[in-house]
Amino acid sequence: MKINEFSKGKLHDMEHAQFANHVLWMCGEANLKKLNPLLPVLKNAVKNEEEALNAPRCEDGTDDLRKLDHERDKAYQMLKLLVKMHLHSDNEKVIEAARAMKEVMGRFPRARWADYDKESGLVAKMISELRSKELAASVQLLAASEVISRLERANVAFDKRWMQRLERLTPTTERPNVRRLRAETDGALKAVTDRIFAIDNLEPSEAVTRLITTYNTQVDSMRTLLSRRESTNRRRREKRLREMAALLEPQLRQMEGQRGLLPGSIVFAGKTRGSGRKRKFLVKEKESGREEWISTNFSSSL
Repeated sequence: MKINEFSKGKLHDMEHAQFANHVLWMCGEANLKKLNPLLPVLKNAVKNEEEALNAPRCEDGTDDLRKLDHERDKAYQMLKLLVKMHLHSDNEKVIEAARAMKEVMGRFPRARWADYDKESGLVAKMISELRSKELAASVQLLAASEVISRLERANVAFDKRWMQRLERLTPTTERPNVRRLRAETDGALKAVTDRIFAIDNLEPSEAVTRLITTYNTQVDSMRTLLSRRESTNRRRREKRLREMAALLEPQLRQMEGQRGLLPGSIVFAGKTRGSGRKRKFLVKEKESGREEWISTNFSSSL
């Protein structure tokens, strides 16, 4: 009896684990003497795969660090606004002091957008320079000392929580390799289906036939699922391409006018690369077959 197959690689992770679980259950129900020795391997593979899928997605302290970083950003922004406000003063000495502080802060232009640990270091260095003897008078004149202290407290609090996270991690901590675990499950599934096929050929029975029928029904269900998903994705892609073509229409007509071509001579070829404002669209001249990548001023909306 034929055992149906399908592309298990197209299943989502949880669907893959569920399919393997169903196969394990139906094989256990069949209780075939020559098949049972292979089931512990499949059971262990499914167990490992499910544990990987259920592993925590967030590292320790993620929410705490997000909140602390937000507080640090607010403190930084307050300092920045204080300096900006004094730059508009009608007192030349105040303006000079604000410029001095702005110059120091300008040495760390990307501090707020750096990764967590790097930002802590940059902010600490900036605070150190703002508290130097050279800037003491400027800081005092702008009454910026407390604002700087607020930023320092926020930075220290963040760094302390960051170090707590590092202390709780071990050198062996790593994310589960779901792809490898899926491959192990697939190997165990193949061993099981190969054994079922061999049993059916050498010792056919009603129990084996029932097992294969149940298995094939499950495979057909997966095929239907994947077919529907592919159709949905295809329709979604086609709709998106139509929307892109419509948005490109004015620009293509303009290009045709500049090149002395008839309307409709240049068309969207249905391919893009990049994203946001850097996204480019492949267009084609129908008659010559010439293709080129063009940019637009509305790419970020596509």
